[in-house]
Amino acid sequence: MTDLRERLLTAAAELTCDRGWDGVTMGQVAARAGVSRQSVYNELGGKPALAEALIIQRTDVFLAGVAEQLAAHHGDVLAAFTAAADYTLRTAADDPLLKAILASVHGEANDLLPMLTTRPQPVLARAVDAVLGQLRREFEVPLPDGQLEKAVDALVRLTLSHLVQPTLPIEHATAQLHWIASRLLASERR
Repeated sequence: MTDLRERLLTAAAELTCDRGWDGVTMGQVAARAGVSRQSVYNELGGKPALAEALIIQRTDVFLAGVAEQLAAHHGDVLAAFTAAADYTLRTAADDPLLKAILASVHGEANDLLPMLTTRPQPVLARAVDAVLGQLRREFEVPLPDGQLEKAVDALVRLTLSHLVQPTLPIEHATAQLHWIASRLLASERR
């Protein structure tokens, strides 16, 4: 990532936390980053492209932490998944940008929440691909490949659901995810 791009995304994240996404303009991002508005458009395109870049950048930060959690539990896929889910939920609970996205008024044409919930590419697809790839490389998972893909997709979706709509304390949500993951793996061993 270029230094300019990083500065622009940092500025956009700060403004979103301060004003909500609907209150963010390209001119404000430019001013906060200390560049011209044209530089923002040249680097990122319009506001929808800025939104996607912002969500992708934050997703990649989360996925780096998920990768660390998975790697720390090499050999025990259930412990690895549970640690990764717990990390995701705890980190999300303290993330100011995510809090701003979840607390904003939704329904605007350029709302950020759909990128977390209904548009699969920026978050869901990236997360499933990253977790699936690491599981295939580092673990012996007792599932045929097609079933592993379905299991990872379901577990990532459930984790994201707890992240976007937290109704349980994190430790209970993590325990629930652990239980479901253990059943998915156990059902395939029979």
